[in-house]
Order: sequence, then C-alpha cells, then structure tokens
Amino acid sequence: MNYWQPELLIYVVTRGAGLLFIGFVVVQLLRFIVYAPRVDSEVLCAALAGYLLSGFAWSLAYALLGRLDPNCFVFTLGLKSSHR
Repeated sequence: MNYWQPELLIYVVTRGAGLLFIGFVVVQLLRFIVYAPRVDSEVLCAALAGYLLSGFAWSLAYALLGRLDPNCFVFTLGLKSSHR
C-alpha cells in the first residue's frame, strides 16, 4: 500500500493514532465526571472538554473515512423519471 500511495499510510496512521488518543482522553474525562462526589467547576469543565473533544474526534473520523473512500460523501441525484 505504501508503494502505490505513500502519503495514504502516513495519513491513516496519524489520524488513527489521533482518534485513539482522543478516545482515551474522553473516556478518562467521563470516568472523572461519573466518579466525582459533587458537581463543581472542574466537573463542568471536564464535561465541556469531553463534548468538544468528541466533536473533534468525529471530524477526524470523517476526514479519515473521506480519504480512504473518496466517494463516501458524494451524493448524486438520479435522472427525473417521466412517470407522473
């Protein structure tokens, strides 16, 4: 795979490692939130950070999927049929 598309392997490895790292951080934030004895500013900041990191993880996943399959987000409209 690296012989035909050398830039693709690096892209997949870096995005995949980024997704794994962000997933690990989000899980740790969720554990912190669940096991907190009371809700304070740290818990609220952890919830906000987890929410924003989840969005960033989805953007990495979409970018990776779009790079692996260039036609995955292409939507075409069919020809209008003459049936009424």
